[in-house]
Amino acid sequence: GINAEYGTKHNNTTQMGKTTGTIICYLSGFLFGIGWWLLIGSAIAGSGTNAAVTTTAPDFVHFLPGLLCTVALAMINMVSLADLNGDAFGGGATSKARAWLFLWLAVLFGGAIAGYWIAFDNSAWFGTDNTNSFPGVALLLNVSLITASALLYRFARGGDSDDGF
Repeated sequence: GINAEYGTKHNNTTQMGKTTGTIICYLSGFLFGIGWWLLIGSAIAGSGTNAAVTTTAPDFVHFLPGLLCTVALAMINMVSLADLNGDAFGGGATSKARAWLFLWLAVLFGGAIAGYWIAFDNSAWFGTDNTNSFPGVALLLNVSLITASALLYRFARGGDSDDGF
């Protein structure tokens, strides 16, 4: 039947797929932006002096896992889902596309694990002394949100949304 509110048919999967794909793209970008916003905010908060809260600002090494996950997000999306479907043993483009995706998924998860390791290894952030753990939490959220954004953007859009979003 026709939906009077939207003026489209409910059984039109192409229209619904494009709408869902667009919403997922926006959600993925939102998660990505919030992840970086938190880490940059922790760097700004740690650069000032506040007598009430002692915060250690993240160093450049604390930004590396997020940068690694960001590069992986871009590289994962270089391969279309149509390139992944095919004969895996033919030695053609399908095998190379699958190897590319596997490599960059490994980099994505490696960057996330590195971010967790760096955050929990820093005793100033999660130690027993009386400091603020906001930079550590921001680093954890940074890599978690970028990883979720990359996976959502790559796999939740569906197979027919490579041409627009």
